[in-house]
Amino acid sequence: VSHILASKIPEPVRVYIDDTNIKGPKSRGKLPDGTYQMDPDHPGCRPITYGLIFSEGHLQDVHETFHLVGEAGGTFSAKKTFICVPEVETLGSKCTYEGRFPDDSTVQKIRDWPTPTSVTEVRGFLGVCG
Repeated sequence: VSHILASKIPEPVRVYIDDTNIKGPKSRGKLPDGTYQMDPDHPGCRPITYGLIFSEGHLQDVHETFHLVGEAGGTFSAKKTFICVPEVETLGSKCTYEGRFPDDSTVQKIRDWPTPTSVTEVRGFLGVCG
């Protein structure tokens, strides 16, 4: 996949083995009262359902990425494809407008991990921590 999408890496496409993430532009900013406002630096962004926004440039990136993979004979799983969502879990992380955070199941595994008593157990714990 990295070879197929080489012209789009590292921005806006990120590839990890067979997972592909397409990052859109910063489209809103957090106000002091905790609400969000559309970013004035991206006037081409348009509001859509649930207050999400998209830009024509991002839609073009998505289209080109799908096209490149399709031309190479690849496919995307519709079940695993998320477009214009406020939050997505990918590669053990939860990605939101506020940033990238460890997903809840990973955090819970770390909290529930028993205290290591051997080097092998420490290595196992460090593997879970990433």
